[in-house]
Amino acid sequence: MTFTYTLTCTLDTTTALPPVAGSEEQRAYWVTPTILAWPLSLLPRGMDREVVVTGAGDPLPGSGLALRLITAPDGGAAAIHGRILGADGMPAPTVTPLRIIGNLPDEVLAAHPHLEGYIALSATDAAGTPLLDDAAVASALTGQVAIAQYVGLPDPTEAADVSGAHLDAFTGVQTAILLDHLYAEAATRAELGVTFTGGLPSFALWAPTAQAVTLLTWETSDPLGSVPEVPGPPRRTPAARKGDGRWVVTNRP
Repeated sequence: MTFTYTLTCTLDTTTALPPVAGSEEQRAYWVTPTILAWPLSLLPRGMDREVVVTGAGDPLPGSGLALRLITAPDGGAAAIHGRILGADGMPAPTVTPLRIIGNLPDEVLAAHPHLEGYIALSATDAAGTPLLDDAAVASALTGQVAIAQYVGLPDPTEAADVSGAHLDAFTGVQTAILLDHLYAEAATRAELGVTFTGGLPSFALWAPTAQAVTLLTWETSDPLGSVPEVPGPPRRTPAARKGDGRWVVTNRP
């Protein structure tokens, strides 16, 4: 007796789309509340700086580029199948148009020479009015910040609809320069850590990118609090955010 078997194997394959240029990186910079720096390395393939900016540092029309600032308070924004989408269950990203305005200002390049050659983007309208007020900038810095670049737009103005354009690049934005611009001077004069007034402690933490800060304290029944371990849950005291980037819990006599 002979047994004969016929085996059929099926191999399912899927092709992953290549990632958009700049994904999972932070190649752009936010340098002032209205100015961002875009790297030449993320210009579309075959396009060089002379197509976008003149030798004198002025923007050139007709590049077909449109750039958008993407901010997501809880993160989750990503380039998926040519679109910028937010994660399920999270607020949708906010999109702010950016204008190409030429070279970065001389004072920015003097302070940050590694940005030489970057293209300046402006978060203002054609009249120079900021599209993000101070509160919106401060809020954006506590979440995810990225820039999306689209190509193939016949009229790539700040009001242009990018829904039919090709998403060519999407990258995170480094914000340390802007944080220093907004908060560093005040932070050098601010009281941080624990300070005492009338024998009562107050607490201050410099954390301008935090969304919330909570002070945890335990009742030790010791006037110096020098107990190695205290059982039970802590007392939670929300800190108040100050304009200099600090979070403060103040005790007054």
